[in-house]
Amino acid sequence: MADQHPTHSTHEAAKPTHHVDTYGIGHFNYRTIYPGAELRIYGIGFGDEQGKHNTVLFTADNERLGINGHPTYWSDKEIHVPVPGAAKTGNVAVMKDGKFSNKLHLTISREGVLIPWLL
Repeated sequence: MADQHPTHSTHEAAKPTHHVDTYGIGHFNYRTIYPGAELRIYGIGFGDEQGKHNTVLFTADNERLGINGHPTYWSDKEIHVPVPGAAKTGNVAVMKDGKFSNKLHLTISREGVLIPWLL
């Protein structure tokens, strides 16, 4: 008698029914940098254009994010932004569509020191 069990699965993997908008910072070009130097932020999902309400935020005197950077280049995987003069050692985050990315620590040197980010 022939086997009556199917030779392939009739169950398909569940497919997502909604789009998940994920983005975040992976690393920087430098882990220590000075004001005025160009910080390169590498990550995913930033979007192909900066957009009107998207920016980079640096730590201010009160140890909270609040110093706006002014990016000179913006792509889905990379952002270039000069470090503002008022930025302090602390976190950096990307603001996209009113939401913060993950925060990553950056040391600000007043002596003109650059220390690369080693992967």
